[in-house]
Amino acid sequence: MLNSLSHSNIKKFHSELRKCQFHFDMKALHCIAFQGTRYCKPNAIKKIWDQTEKYSSDKKKRESNDQKKIDEVITTFLLFDEIGLAEQAKHNPLKILHQLLEDPKIPFVGISNWNLDAAKMNRMVMHFIPSLGHHDLINTATSIVSDKIFSNRDIKKMIKVYEEITDCKMGAFSPNGNKHFFGARDFYALVKYQATLIEPSQKRSLQGYLRNFGGLDQSKSKKKLNEILAKKLNLTKNDISQELQTLTPDIRTKKFNREKMYSITK
Repeated sequence: MLNSLSHSNIKKFHSELRKCQFHFDMKALHCIAFQGTRYCKPNAIKKIWDQTEKYSSDKKKRESNDQKKIDEVITTFLLFDEIGLAEQAKHNPLKILHQLLEDPKIPFVGISNWNLDAAKMNRMVMHFIPSLGHHDLINTATSIVSDKIFSNRDIKKMIKVYEEITDCKMGAFSPNGNKHFFGARDFYALVKYQATLIEPSQKRSLQGYLRNFGGLDQSKSKKKLNEILAKKLNLTKNDISQELQTLTPDIRTKKFNREKMYSITK
């Protein structure tokens, strides 16, 4: 869904450039993604790095042997998603990046909600994306899904919960002092998940909120999240308690599989 939105926006941007008689060709990119977690190990990062290098090298050889594709070279890059989480892993997996980034043979992109340590930041070019404002969140959410799926009221409820979480001053959602632990992508994932719920009764489910904002172990964060959900969604503590009891791991897995199979066409 988000990929489709990005693709349509890029096409629109190119169209506007052509109207101004400004045209340039963009390189074709092939992404190999790696998901960072607190359980990452150095050998896993080295393995995916080597695989990306090999894929890139083999692809260049094939393209050099095909004269028709000389002008259609596709650049392969490694995307390290949630690299900030991997930095917190007990095995110190990101240390291997120090040597890999000294003379990289492939482009490398890391996505994080907070800065890494200076040793890594000095080996990269940082692109900082500012936090979205209230109206930006509304516009993005309505662009992701059609009006037939959500009313403005539904979207504003989700935004209120998200803003309450990101603006929380108690540190309940800032593990290890990371103030931006939850970001806009968590909000987009919430919108995407809620869009898979068809029945009105399903739309009142807390599964999407708990899945995207309930991943912290501290009792303080769970208590604060329940307070926010009760306040912003007009629920009682009993409503939330009953919902939590019905969300067993088996049910969560089934709902996750349903979401993977669901697609939205605008």
